[in-house]
Amino acid sequence: MGQEFTELADRDVAMAREIRAQTDSKQGAAEIPYRDTVDSALSVYEANKARLYRQQDGKPIYAPDEHKARESTLLADLNSRLESAVQAVESRAADAELAARRVQRDPLFGLDVGDTQKASGLAPFVREEAEAQPLDRLTETVRTALLTGTKVEKILTLRYAARRVEAERAPYAQDGPKARQQHPQAGHVRTLALALDELEAHLTPPDAKERVQTAKERRAEANRLRAYAGRARGEADGSAARGIAEMRQRLGMI
Repeated sequence: MGQEFTELADRDVAMAREIRAQTDSKQGAAEIPYRDTVDSALSVYEANKARLYRQQDGKPIYAPDEHKARESTLLADLNSRLESAVQAVESRAADAELAARRVQRDPLFGLDVGDTQKASGLAPFVREEAEAQPLDRLTETVRTALLTGTKVEKILTLRYAARRVEAERAPYAQDGPKARQQHPQAGHVRTLALALDELEAHLTPPDAKERVQTAKERRAEANRLRAYAGRARGEADGSAARGIAEMRQRLGMI
């Protein structure tokens, strides 16, 4: 009976490995950044784990408590290596997402030192104007900035006029579409928003779409690696095989 359960357990382990291999093949694991790091970490773990057993009969070398402690140490090291790989790819994705966000709505990040100083001095006046002007006057200010403003004036006008749009929309943001359209200021807000769209398009760097696409790709890569590392971890700690065994029991399979 014990031999039968051992064979079933071995079969579950083998099935877990086969499922991981098939899943990785379907999802293009070869294209996952740092995949080699994950594979190497798993290989090191398996080699070190094998050293915990005698070659002649496959029995543990150490007493149960010592064996368990050594296995836990190996798993902790594996988890650390896997998490380091995942964090490296997560960092790449976060950097790409930050670069993409920076080109959306607030291009102040692209100013050089001199223009940054100019923006710092001018910002309070542009902000006050954007907050105090009637919406129709503010729309004209945005259009004038687009046609004749300096780069700094355009950027500051975009920043603070956009905040005004958000502030104007906030009181009725939760209303239905029809109620929002009927709000007394809704028409003026829409006109201002359209003017801001033109100003934003004028200021948006040519590579903005490319940055956004890169950010999406990097995030997808990070998600694939995290899943890949999770499958490797499940194979190493036995949770994948245990899941298969539990499913087999629920289905009444032997």
